[in-house]
Amino acid sequence: MAILLLLMGLPASGKSSLRLRLQTAHSELIESTSFDEFRMTMMQTCSTANARENRKEFQRDVESRIISKSPADKIWIIEDIFYLKSMRRPFSRISRRRHLKYGVVNLKVSPFEAIRRNSGRNSDEKQREETIWRVFEEMEPPEDSTEISIDLEQEEAGLIGLEGVLERLGIRMDERKDSKELEMEKNPPTPSTSSTVPSPLEILDVKTRRLVSQLIQNDRFLDGRKLSVARKMLISSSDLNELSCVELKEKLLDLYDKL
Repeated sequence: MAILLLLMGLPASGKSSLRLRLQTAHSELIESTSFDEFRMTMMQTCSTANARENRKEFQRDVESRIISKSPADKIWIIEDIFYLKSMRRPFSRISRRRHLKYGVVNLKVSPFEAIRRNSGRNSDEKQREETIWRVFEEMEPPEDSTEISIDLEQEEAGLIGLEGVLERLGIRMDERKDSKELEMEKNPPTPSTSSTVPSPLEILDVKTRRLVSQLIQNDRFLDGRKLSVARKMLISSSDLNELSCVELKEKLLDLYDKL
C-alpha cells in the first residue's frame, strides 16, 4: 500500500528534523521532499516565478515523482508549512488520483518556541518573526471531518517512529510491507551460519524504543526527555532480555519516577 503524508507546522517547528530522521531510518521505504528544497532548486535555475506559481510547480513535481517511481508500498513524506487548507487540498487530490492512503502530521509548537529556534538557523533558512506570527494567526488546522490527521507536540516529535505515526493515523503497519520484506517473500533466505543475528542488546534497544513511543502516545503528560534518559539507564542494566514487555514497562516507569 502506498501512503502520502504531509508534514505541516510553523516555520522552525521541527518538520525537517522529523522527516529526515524517518527517512534515514527507512531509506528503502520512504521518499520525501519539501517545498523549501524545491524552492531553492528553482532559485538556482534563475526562475522568476512567484510563490503561487512555485507551489503549483511543486505539486506537479511531487505527482510526477510518484508516477515515475511506481508508488507500490512506498511512503511519500511532503514537508511544508501547509497552514492553509488550500495548500493541502491539491495533495489530497493527488492521493485520490494515485490511490494512496493520505494523512496529515501537524507539528505543534508555540510561536515563541518557533521564533527561538528560527534565531539559530542559517541566514538563508531564517524566516522573519512577522512571518511566523502571521502563519500562527492564520493557521487552519486539519479538521477530523475532512482530513485524517494527528498533532505532535515538541517532545513527542523527537521520539516517535514511523510505526507510531502510522498507528496514530489509523494505518496498520501490517497493511504494508517494505521492500526488504517483499524481497524476502520472493527469495526466502536459506539457512546459513554466516547470517547476522541481532544481539540481545540490539533487541532490547528496539523493544525499549517502541515502549517509550507507546507511553508518550498514551500519556501526553509524560516528559519525553526524562523517558529517554530512563530508557538509557534501563538498557545499561543486565539480565533484562528475559523480561516481558509489562515488566520492562514497570522498570522503565520506576526509573522515570526517580529522575
